[in-house]
Amino acid sequence: MSFMVEIAPKNRKGFFGSFTLASAVGGLLLGSAFVMMLNILLPDKTMYLWGWRIPFLSGIFILAIGLWLREGMSESPEFLRTKPVSGISPIVHTFKYKKKAILRLSGIVSLATVTSYIMFVWMPTYLSDIIKYPIHNSMTLNTISMGIFLIAVPIAGYISDYVGHRKTMIIATIIVMIITLPLFMLLQNGDVKSALAMQIAFAVLSGFIQGPLPALMAEMFPVNIRYTSIGVGYNTSVAILGGTAPAIATWLIEKTGSYTSPAWYIIFFAVTSLLSLVFLSSV
Repeated sequence: MSFMVEIAPKNRKGFFGSFTLASAVGGLLLGSAFVMMLNILLPDKTMYLWGWRIPFLSGIFILAIGLWLREGMSESPEFLRTKPVSGISPIVHTFKYKKKAILRLSGIVSLATVTSYIMFVWMPTYLSDIIKYPIHNSMTLNTISMGIFLIAVPIAGYISDYVGHRKTMIIATIIVMIITLPLFMLLQNGDVKSALAMQIAFAVLSGFIQGPLPALMAEMFPVNIRYTSIGVGYNTSVAILGGTAPAIATWLIEKTGSYTSPAWYIIFFAVTSLLSLVFLSSV
């Protein structure tokens, strides 16, 4: 994220940075397509015995490509012009002088990571196994929504270069706060059209929240501690909130008996993210 934003033209940082998150979803889609292809080509017994190992082994080729790309890349001009933090390591400097910024960053990222894990990881299970009227082609709907998200992210990054990174995210976050509960209520119809409409809406809104995010995060920190600061704030939020979101969403339904209770969990983090964005006066 830091590298893409730093090499981008001055008025294209949102657009360039957005491809880091779009490529992550592109990887998920590529993995899903690869497994789907193997399921078509291999008999079930073969897939069960050894075919499932093929996607894991193919990671060797991705590793080789990654190493080849990295070896041919130089640091960004902005990074090369920057003096390193003197006397202490970047991680110590970050925790000593940028604690509030790290917390604010985690708050900003909270909605993006919770909605991503609930929509793209947990939602197929919710649609097929949890709601009163199950939808059995939930994986197809999920693939469609990820494809739309993949398109929405760079569009949002491009628009944010003109509108403003923070303003774009604030508008999308407010819309999430307003429509999340009605969309979860719509899902209770148990029909494909309602589920598709809900997932498309969230894919577009998530795209407009995450598209400007890399540029916004890069602008929050000076170059000499940017990589470390983003790494700490972003990954802490993703690991703690994203990793637990599917389990918490399921627990909320079990405890409340309400199929729409996960909506309030998303709304809570929409408020958290909005407050973090509003008080981000330095960007």
